[in-house]
Amino acid sequence: MDRRLKSRTSRTGGVLIDFSDVDTQQRRRKIPSGDYAFRITEIDDGEGEKGPYWTVISEVTSGKYEGFKDWSRYSFSQKALWKLAQLLTACGIEVSKKKMNLRKKDLIGLEFGASVEEEEYEGKVRSRIADVFPMSELEESDEDEEETENANEADDDEDEEEVDDEDEEEVDEDEDEDEEETPKKTKKVRR
Repeated sequence: MDRRLKSRTSRTGGVLIDFSDVDTQQRRRKIPSGDYAFRITEIDDGEGEKGPYWTVISEVTSGKYEGFKDWSRYSFSQKALWKLAQLLTACGIEVSKKKMNLRKKDLIGLEFGASVEEEEYEGKVRSRIADVFPMSELEESDEDEEETENANEADDDEDEEEVDDEDEEEVDEDEDEDEEETPKKTKKVRR
């Protein structure tokens, strides 16, 4: 029996389970589509119609959405191995054109970048990893985004300055128009 599961059979035939040490917070929430840093936290074995697979549980490691978890399946079927090879490469493991001995414990803790997108599943929209890539690409895209944001902010500042100059010109023109429309008062001098 799993040591982590504190349970025993009750007199009524049910199972008495102690949830006192279990984090019951829901982890499958939505996050905005985009690129995030992930770390592999757990790998579970599974068996499907097409053979064995791993469910790789990974979570966002930083930022506002730190702790968001993703459960992605990686099938061992020959047609689907490209997906596992892509994950391994993203984690920095060289995948060669030969047999490899992979141990789950060696993958736990490895980090990778991933693009998260929304998908509909059984009528519900959820966030899922759509693509994986090395962390170095994530850092490059962050730098590119920062440069773009800085350039946009500089453009916005220039636009604001131009608008301010235009506003001043409009005010000056308005003042000129007011002067033209208002008849000038002249003083009558008595003689």
